Amino acid sequence: MNKRLLVYYYENMADFELSGVAVIAGWFMGYRIDSFARSMEPVKSLTGLVYQPTLAWQELKHMGADAFDGLIIPGGNKPEFHDDLMELIREFNDQSKLVAAICAGPQYLGKAGILNGRRFTASFTPEEIAQKVQEGIFPSGGWTSEKVVQDQNVITADGFSFIDFGIAIGDYFHSFKTSEEKENIRKALKGL
Repeated sequence: MNKRLLVYYYENMADFELSGVAVIAGWFMGYRIDSFARSMEPVKSLTGLVYQPTLAWQELKHMGADAFDGLIIPGGNKPEFHDDLMELIREFNDQSKLVAAICAGPQYLGKAGILNGRRFTASFTPEEIAQKVQEGIFPSGGWTSEKVVQDQNVITADGFSFIDFGIAIGDYFHSFKTSEEKENIRKALKGL
């Protein structure tokens, strides 16, 4: 393992949804977390905070999915379904590497075709899911209203389940020594 994760930044991304991943993977697990966007320009998030991507597309294309253990995509209200990103998502999936998305982020996975035949969740009502099936974003089956869903190498989560999303990613990488340790970390992060 590379102990390195990749996060996609885009305008109006829900940056707070990455906090569980940052704490669990970055702090507790010691993973390096790199980021990329359509350009090297700073990206303004939904909360108003501005983020600077660490990798340019050309550099990322040269490195490929081989350099990372997983890809993380936050939610947001301005998805950008560009071909390079769809190809990158498929590359991670084809190598059975972690592909994780939260809130509206699973739209990217659906558009890339990697949710076909898988269970997944996203922060949409059943009616919105049906509309997105009609639009060709999600497959016609597999959606559930569960808070966090793991199906093989793909983890999806509801937007307000960002702590559990981070815990699921830690669990995916076998980062907890015991289930008690995992539960204690979950409680601490939730202030319980």
